[in-house]
Amino acid sequence: MRRDGDGDTCVPDGLWQNAFARAIAGKRGQKILREIERALLEMPERRLLDSHIACGTEVCAVGAYAVWKYQQDHPDLSRKSIIYGLEGEYYDDSESLANTAYLGTELGMPWTMAWELAEANDVRFRDCTPEERWERVLNWVRDRIDRHPLEEAPE
Repeated sequence: MRRDGDGDTCVPDGLWQNAFARAIAGKRGQKILREIERALLEMPERRLLDSHIACGTEVCAVGAYAVWKYQQDHPDLSRKSIIYGLEGEYYDDSESLANTAYLGTELGMPWTMAWELAEANDVRFRDCTPEERWERVLNWVRDRIDRHPLEEAPE
C-alpha cells in the first residue's frame, strides 16, 4: 500500500504501480525523466542528501531537479542562493516523503513519479553514501527513460 499524500488514504500496490507506469510512459513523464537526468548530471558535486530537500549546499533528487528548473528560469541566481531558498522554504525536522513529493508536483511531476523519486532517494538508497546515492538515483532514473526519440514516446 502507498500513501496518497494526505497521510490517511492508502492506494493498493497494483493500482499505484499502474499509475506510476502511466506517469512515466507518456511524453510528459519521459520529458521530466530526461530533465531529472540532466539536473543530476549538471550537479557540481555528485552527491545527494537524504531525508531533506535541501540543507547547506546539498539537495536530494527532487531538490536537484528544483534547482535545475529554477536556474532555467532565473540564470542570474546562483545555485547556492537557490538551495538556500529551498532550505528556507522546505526544511523541517520532520520532513517526509509527502513534503518532497509535493515539491515534485509543484515542479510539474505527476504525484506517483514525485513520490517514487523521493522514495528512491530517501528509502531505497538510505544506507548509501551521498555519492553512491547520486549514482544509484541516476541509474534509477535512466532505467525508466525510454531511449527512443521523444516524439515516439506514447501519450
